[in-house]
Amino acid sequence: MTPTSRRGALAVVALLATAALAACAADRPVLRATPNEAELSAVIRASGFNGSGGRLELGAPWIQLWTQAQLPAAIGVCLDRGIPVDPCYAAHPVDTRVYAMSATQRAELYGYYLTFLDRCLVAQGFRVGRIPERAAFLIAINDGRPWSPYDGVTVETRDDWYALSDACPPVPADIDDALQPR
Repeated sequence: MTPTSRRGALAVVALLATAALAACAADRPVLRATPNEAELSAVIRASGFNGSGGRLELGAPWIQLWTQAQLPAAIGVCLDRGIPVDPCYAAHPVDTRVYAMSATQRAELYGYYLTFLDRCLVAQGFRVGRIPERAAFLIAINDGRPWSPYDGVTVETRDDWYALSDACPPVPADIDDALQPR
């Protein structure tokens, strides 16, 4: 190959590589930097305790939406560290959407957990606990102790939470949309 043809081949390879990288970048989802409606609602609820005077505490050190099953351990850690309960609640907003769901939506949520969410979380490197039988799942919600594939998930930063919850939404979009105030 002559030096001229080699330069031409390299130029073609460079152009193809640039086009391929641009296509990959276009397919890559844009990471968000602000809370979605469910997160915003949970943070408002959590920061409405006495210690915050009902102010929205987006600046509070919340990282992720917690499940009802995770909250007792989180509060225990706060108490062990001497952190008062109110700021601890503000730092650990709980996803309570399951309580606002109809029976039909709860049944759909169970199917979503079985067919998508557990697999998505595992693909992201998390361990998911044993999924309860449908009847036990529904009874647990009514008893105020709903099971979620997210029960064993903890992330390090809010950006990690945004990326994970966007890749593996805790609630399917159609149910989430139906739960939003109109």
